[in-house]
This record gives sequence, structure tokens and C-alpha cells, in this order.
Amino acid sequence: MADILIRGGTVLDGTGNDSIRADVRIEDDKIAEIGKDLKPRGEKEIDASDAFVAPGFIDCHTHFDGPMWWAPHFQPLPGYGTTTAVIGNCGLSIAPMSKKMEDRQDMIGIFSFLEDIPQRAFEKEVPWNWENWPEYASALDSCPTAANISALVGHLNLRIYVMGPAAWERAATPDECAHMAALLDESMRAGALGLSTNFFDVDMEGRKVPSRLANDAEFEALLNVLAHYPGSLLQFALDVFIYKETAIPCIERMARMCKPRGIRLQPLLIPMENEFGDYRQDLIDCHHRLRAEGVDIWMTYLTRPFAYSLSFERTLVFRLQDAHAWADLVDAPAENKIAMLKDPEWRARARHEFDHGLTPGSHLSRPECFYLNQSENEAGPINITLKQYADKLGLHHSDAMAEWLLKNGLGSTIAMETLTIDENAVVSMLRDPYSVTGANDAAAHGQLICGAGESTFLLTHYTRAGKLSVEETVHALTGKLAQHFNFRDRGLLSPGMAADICVFALDEIEYRPIYKIRDVPDGRGGVSWRYTRDAAPFRATIVNGELTFEAERGYTDALPGRLVSRAAG
Repeated sequence: MADILIRGGTVLDGTGNDSIRADVRIEDDKIAEIGKDLKPRGEKEIDASDAFVAPGFIDCHTHFDGPMWWAPHFQPLPGYGTTTAVIGNCGLSIAPMSKKMEDRQDMIGIFSFLEDIPQRAFEKEVPWNWENWPEYASALDSCPTAANISALVGHLNLRIYVMGPAAWERAATPDECAHMAALLDESMRAGALGLSTNFFDVDMEGRKVPSRLANDAEFEALLNVLAHYPGSLLQFALDVFIYKETAIPCIERMARMCKPRGIRLQPLLIPMENEFGDYRQDLIDCHHRLRAEGVDIWMTYLTRPFAYSLSFERTLVFRLQDAHAWADLVDAPAENKIAMLKDPEWRARARHEFDHGLTPGSHLSRPECFYLNQSENEAGPINITLKQYADKLGLHHSDAMAEWLLKNGLGSTIAMETLTIDENAVVSMLRDPYSVTGANDAAAHGQLICGAGESTFLLTHYTRAGKLSVEETVHALTGKLAQHFNFRDRGLLSPGMAADICVFALDEIEYRPIYKIRDVPDGRGGVSWRYTRDAAPFRATIVNGELTFEAERGYTDALPGRLVSRAAG
């Protein structure tokens, strides 16, 4: 590890305070000195002239739980200034977990399904040399990565580990609640951030995920544990997209139990698209009302329009929207898919579901929202809507999609039209002192989206246009998130803090377009594809004093990431 001097930059300390012109000296893994015209001592120098020097960005919602083991460089995160990634989100983590493969299959299966991560890669590439959370924490701390890792405990894990198949069938008994509480307590003592749960998803068989069967007695047993660890939090995924009426009652239910215990709540999430206008305001009003009542609630929100690409190798979109015929096609062996697309019975079932069985408000019922955008063999047509293609062929849009895939190849993709976002609402939420910025699902849904790098969208779209100051944008991505997760040794630029730093110039970075890359192990010795994007690029990204990205040479081979725990007390 070489010492570093960052010279001539404009320092943003992560508090939201005004920037200052200063140099920053790094010694070993800490910030040693911040001041004007620091004298070089022979260390490596980074030119930050006409650029900002800021704390490294905290990626608050990722699913690197599995991928960190086979993709430890976290590309493209270092090219976008990220130095810490939070995992264990949406009720899903990979500890506690049985060391016996047959006993952990249910958890691997549901994680793989919900986050679109290859199941065989989970099975073959993850070492599985732990069972309890202390063993897992040790494994995380010994796994070299390009960014720090900090983790929540998944409620689904606790239920499945303790209850087995019954986790999908019933409430927990008092003994089972006590067992889950003991496991959570063990996890918290080993450095977990808190508990994540899920009130939204269904599994691959259409069943409610196990956490949705938990009653108040189970939650109270788990929350009693969190109450013993100041600074811990409860994160929970809500249904804000389909059956919206469930979200606010879930928030109020958790608030009622967390308030007297002093536990921080982090609901996921407020959609910011204009299509959610009145409902979004209801969620924001709920947030403000509960804060006024003394509930420590921090709402997560989207910072850019949600859009995705439909692919046909692996995606849960069809299953979640009750298009089960298409979901069966996606899940079928590759050698069977062409025959299915040609099968009249399958086609009739697919048409019927599109016309009569989709979840309320599903975009799949609106072919004008989807564009034929990437052809595997360039047969085309592309850059027209699915509706236009269906009208041209005189076919139902489900049949037209099947015909287009037969013509263009199963590796082709169809993009959803980008929704419009209420930019004033985004600015207002970012300025809310109790909001969580930057949820993006990085490492998940790799054939649907590329979440990595979305923090730069704020800088290029909002800050560069003058809608947000660079100080408040960086604060939202660094110091405020460090406060939320109770990280006391990073998130700010100050002597003695961890040397997690990024350097960027607003006129040098862009939110890059996505493209396909084949680097995901399929568990059979081959590789599958995912979406990624080129680096912004940032001038430099430094994790614990080591460069993980430098614009002049790109991604480095350094893997200095560590397990970052919640601060005690």
C-alpha cells in the first residue's frame, strides 16, 4: 500500500457544507491531512485540478451477496466512485445457511429467482464455508473485493433456516420465534446492520415469500433483539407497484412496533415516476406524518425513471406479472424454447394470459410501451414498438413477440419505454434529511437492468443542470448514508477517517449506456451475459487507501474492500 497525495482539488467533505480548495493526504488506509498546498513526501500524486474530491459513494442497495464471490472487482462500480456496497437487502441474504447443499437449496432457489442471478453459479461459485453469521462475517472479511461490504440479515433466511418448508405455510411457533431471535442476536453481535424483510414478492411457484407469513409475535421477537443494538435498522420491501393499498398499512404496522423500541425503519421505496403522482404523495405524507409522531423512519426513493429490457434467458418479470406461459418459456431448457414458441397450445395460453390474467397495471398489456431494440442476428426489424410489429403482422402482440424471437434469435431483447419522472419530487426527497438515496439493485437482474453507476445520473442530470448543488448531491450519497447505516469511520472526509475517496470532474463524467458482456459463470463451465456500462469515468476511486480505479489506466487489480460493521452504541 503506497501513500497518496491528492493535489489541487475542491474538497467536498460529505456533510453538505460548502466546498473548499485543499489537498488530501492519505497514509496507509486513513486520511492523514487535509489542507492547502501540502508538501509532497514522495508519495503517489493524483491531480485533482478542476475536479472534486469527495468521500467514496455508498451504494445502499445491492445484491452482491452471491456475485461478490465470482466477480470481486464489482465492475463497473469503481468507475463510478463507489467504495461501499450494502448487501442483504429485500429480506434476502446468504447467512445463516446450512452447509448441506440439500438443506440450502430452498434459499438459493428463492434468491436466484427473485434477483435473476444464475442458481448454478450460486451453488458452484460461492464457497459455503459458513453456517452461522459469525462464520459468514469471517468469510466476508477474508474475501478480497474492490469495494467494502456491509450486510443486513435476511428475514427469509431466518425463517427457512429455522422452519424449513413450513416457512411457506404458517406462522412461527414461540420456540421458532425464539430460535430466529437468537440467530439474529448472534448476527448483530458479529456486525450485521440490522434485519431486512419483504412484504412484496412471490417465489417461483407463485407463493408468498416466507416473511409475508410472519405475525406480530414473530416480528416483536426479532425487533426486541434489534432494540438491544442502538443504530440498527429494519428494512422492508413494499408492494408499491401492483397492489398498492398494502404499502401504507405495512409501514404503519412496522412503525407501531419499532417506535417504542427506538428502531430505525427503512421502507423500500417511493416511486418517483409521474404515473405514481397521487400515490407517491400518499407515501411521502405517511413518511412526514410518522416522523412528526417520533418514528425514526427513512424512506428510500428512486432517483431516475425505472426501465428494463425483456430478455428470454433469465428474468422474473413474466412470473411476477402472471404471464406464466412466457415465464415457463424463460425457465425452460434452451433446447426446448424454439419448439415452445411454435406450439399452438402454448401460444393460446400466452394470449389468454395477456388478455385476461396479468397483474393489474401490467406493462405487458400495453405493447406500445415496448421497443424491439436488440436483435441477436440482426434480422430485424428493430427500433419499432411491439404494437407496430403486431399490427404489421396482423397478430396478437404475444404471438408477434414469439414471431420476432423466432426470426431474430432467443438472445434478442425488447426494451420497456422509459417512464417520465417528477424531477421536483426527486429534488425534494434528496433534500429531506431522512431519505435514503441511490437504491439500484446492482448485481441483480443482470439481463434486465444495469443498476451500477446510477449515482452518476444525479450528478450529470441534476447537479450539472443546476437543480441540485454538488455539495447536497454528494452529501446524499455519502455522509447522509453513513449516518443512516451508522458508519462512523467513513462517509466523510476528515483526518482519521477511512481513506474511501472519489475524485471526479462534472464535465468529464457521463451516465453511460448499457451493453451486454459475457462474464457470468453458469455453473457448468460456461458463461452467460449481463448488462454493464463503461466507466463514467471518475478520475480516481480509492478504497481503504488503495486505488481501485484511475482514469488514466482504468480498473486496477486492487481488492482492498473490507467488511464494514455498524458502529456500536
